[in-house]
Amino acid sequence: MTLADVILAVTLMGVLAAISAPKFAVTLDGYRTKSASLAMAGDLNFLRNQAMVKGRDVEVLLSVPACTIAAPSIGMPQRPGKTFQDDLSQRFSIRTMVITGWSGTRIRFDRHGECWAGTTRITNGSINVSCGNRSSRVNITSNGALSEEAT
Repeated sequence: MTLADVILAVTLMGVLAAISAPKFAVTLDGYRTKSASLAMAGDLNFLRNQAMVKGRDVEVLLSVPACTIAAPSIGMPQRPGKTFQDDLSQRFSIRTMVITGWSGTRIRFDRHGECWAGTTRITNGSINVSCGNRSSRVNITSNGALSEEAT
């Protein structure tokens, strides 16, 4: 192998890396938003189930600028003495969270699992999370059921 062959091989690897790097970043953003929305749906389902199991309302605080979910009345199973909180921005590099279908950042699940914003029952709402140019959504239906979908 000559020096020219080595230079050619290194140049080709550099060109391929330059071409694939932006696509990798977009793919990574897609995985982050999908993972964050699945985690959010899991968190909300856990809190909804806690409301039904305990037979009492569970208040959920959604911090839009910080992209966190908190439930002060629910403990964290894996950390005794700590209340439930999930920081999606730290775990998944999520940059924005947008709430549609109700106003405010507080919701609650009642003992039947239905989702409420104040005195209004949420029948069709969603929480969108995004990272880069990719976004994903958690939908809340009339019975409080949650589903996740890429947008």
